[in-house]
Amino acid sequence: MRRKLLFVLGFLTVLAMPSLGQAWVANILGNPGFEDALGVGANWNNDAGRGIVRRQAADAPEGRYYLRLDQSGVAAGQWAFTFQIQYGVKPGDLVAFNGLVRVVSLLAGHRAELVIEFKNAADVKISDKTVALNAVTAGFQRIAVSQTAPAGTALVAFVVRIQNAPAGPGPDIVDFDDMKGTINGYPIQLNAGTAGSSQSPGDAAIISTKVLNVGADSLTDVELIVTTPQGGLSIHREQADMDGQHVDQREGSVIFNLGNFSSGQESLFAFAALVSSGVVPGKQYEIHMFARSGINKAVLSDVVRLYILIQPDPLFNLGTIIGKVFNDLNGNGVQDKGEKGIPNVRLATEQGVVVYTDRHGKYHIPGVVPGRHLVKADSHSLPEGTTFVTEESYLVKITDGLLAKVNFAVKLPENEIPLEYQNTLTAQVVQELDQVKPELSLETDSPIVRTGLGMLEKPVKFKIRTNYGPMIKEWKIEIHDEVGEEIWVGVGKGAPPAEVEWDGKDNSGNLIEPGDYGFRLIVSDQTYNEDWTPLAFFRVESKLNRWKNGSPDKPFASVGYFNIMSDGKRSIPFSGISALRVYGHTPTQNQVLVNQQAIQTDKEGFFETSLLVPNGTQ
Repeated sequence: MRRKLLFVLGFLTVLAMPSLGQAWVANILGNPGFEDALGVGANWNNDAGRGIVRRQAADAPEGRYYLRLDQSGVAAGQWAFTFQIQYGVKPGDLVAFNGLVRVVSLLAGHRAELVIEFKNAADVKISDKTVALNAVTAGFQRIAVSQTAPAGTALVAFVVRIQNAPAGPGPDIVDFDDMKGTINGYPIQLNAGTAGSSQSPGDAAIISTKVLNVGADSLTDVELIVTTPQGGLSIHREQADMDGQHVDQREGSVIFNLGNFSSGQESLFAFAALVSSGVVPGKQYEIHMFARSGINKAVLSDVVRLYILIQPDPLFNLGTIIGKVFNDLNGNGVQDKGEKGIPNVRLATEQGVVVYTDRHGKYHIPGVVPGRHLVKADSHSLPEGTTFVTEESYLVKITDGLLAKVNFAVKLPENEIPLEYQNTLTAQVVQELDQVKPELSLETDSPIVRTGLGMLEKPVKFKIRTNYGPMIKEWKIEIHDEVGEEIWVGVGKGAPPAEVEWDGKDNSGNLIEPGDYGFRLIVSDQTYNEDWTPLAFFRVESKLNRWKNGSPDKPFASVGYFNIMSDGKRSIPFSGISALRVYGHTPTQNQVLVNQQAIQTDKEGFFETSLLVPNGTQ
């Protein structure tokens, strides 16, 4: 049996650990990636004169922005720094601070620092704890500092700075990103998610976990404990690695030996979870994981829970409704020989699923939940005057993995096509409920036009396509040169024809010169609202005087011509206009025209088009 998995992830879900008190496991610093503006609310301080620059760059490791401290603009004896205050800290609380640091330039004796300042209720510093980088780095490095809050502590300040004492300001530049602070947090932070989904039992879902030591001390013999409290999921013991290296594990609750973690070390660990055939569709399964010390079994992280929801498989756990809508000529409710299916009929279920019949009148609705469901054929998607031989809607029972058939028999209105053509043409007109988008386009048969002895090698053919011809009162085709001068204009009344031929002569009767030209189609309605096609181009080359020709590789210019409204224009209103769909079938050697517009037939002779027309006879 095949089952599809949908993963719903919960990150850093907290479990109470009484031995360590309440754990603030999430990062408590606002705007850790510096994506938000500084100085808002309790966000990072942005006082002037401290060399603070919020930069936007593609190499920001945790987003688009990072923080730069630039010491060159700071007064002598001062430091470049910013800070953020956290209240409610009590003596004995474990405070940790870590972040990504990149030293761009630094004078000898100067340092890039992360600092935790412990203060009393009067905002007076009691003590601090610092970690520093004092040399240029090739990229961002994570450094971390932690300390237990001393007696009298009421608040802490998380500080990032360039320490330049005792010398004056220098060309010191240091970048910071992804700053994380925790209070009473565990030294290991886990952030887990899935890198894939299992499609069937036996396939593996890859679980990726970032393992970060936010503490100031190195940790020895770190273990990751992974459990699956419910049956149906199992951990693949042979497929696990960290930073590209294989990780060993032991029996019992699956225990992965991650090894030693230095302060600030961040590693990516991945393992595989298998889905067995015993999982229940629609049921949610959990995977729990936490880090501990392999030496004294002390807990090093909070418990992370991943929630996995098993989705039913459409093939084995869901049903499918199939059927057709056909023209029941004899009204017996059965599709007999010669009774054809009806395309483009809209069908819907009570759950809001909407499908359309294909060119043979067939449809199917996959992935239907077992039980009773209503299927209805929309009479508005059938030609006016159509009557139902069967019911318009059916109540159908769906069983796991099985097909249910629902056919709809209708009688189309009397065929108005002359009798002698009824064997070679079927056509239906349906008024659409959905809005049909207006179409207007103009193109040439070739982007290159060549001139010879006083004439074109062949006339230029402009091809026009529109689905609202009856609404058009006038039309014109304009050709302009690169400086915007009008070279030629062709005009007409009523709906434009499908094709307009041009002999290459300008408005004065002279043959067009070599060069690049822009063209467009403008149509207007009865009240002179206008629509324009986007600007298009062609190139004229001389076969006799090739020295007049430009480079064949030269791109069409984006300036000049008549580039106002070069992307086209829409102003003709369509409110209160009927949207029609015309479809049918004819032998492939026949040409189909609807409102004088040529309609392409496919290789089987089926055709279809949509129209926007005013009320009245068309």
